[in-house]
Amino acid sequence: VRSPKGKKNFHRFLITAPVFGKIVKEMVLLRFLKAFDIMINNNVPLLQALAVLDDGTTNLCLKEIITEMRKDISKGLPLAGVLTSNKDIMTPLVAYTISMGEKAGNLGVSLTRIGDFVDKEINYSMKKLSSRLDPIMTIGLGIMALFIALAIYLPIFDMMKFKA
Repeated sequence: VRSPKGKKNFHRFLITAPVFGKIVKEMVLLRFLKAFDIMINNNVPLLQALAVLDDGTTNLCLKEIITEMRKDISKGLPLAGVLTSNKDIMTPLVAYTISMGEKAGNLGVSLTRIGDFVDKEINYSMKKLSSRLDPIMTIGLGIMALFIALAIYLPIFDMMKFKA
């Protein structure tokens, strides 16, 4: 994790992990969308907003996408071109919403709406994960209670056996 390649692989693993990867990916997306939304709605120039996002992003996979977006914008290419090509991190819904907002000229409104949608998706995913983990946690607590009970009562039973 200390080397740049190892850190990037670790960040990619966090996003693609089987149980909690979807939630981590949505949280990274939500942070990106909310920060981008605030800057665009407060009339920060697009290149400057992307530079701030690039500096403020901790996930290296998303940082690469933002860097590519900056390069494309400076060349005059559309904003969502990079987003649609990176479907492992950016969901198609986010990419196409940003693309439509850019084409329609209301990117700020589109970012606000997609940010709210991703926020609701995170809440739904957290509830779903919680409902999956509840039975496992209940069984784990039961096993711990059984272990404690056996640790207390087995010596008592052994002492009773020797007295008889």
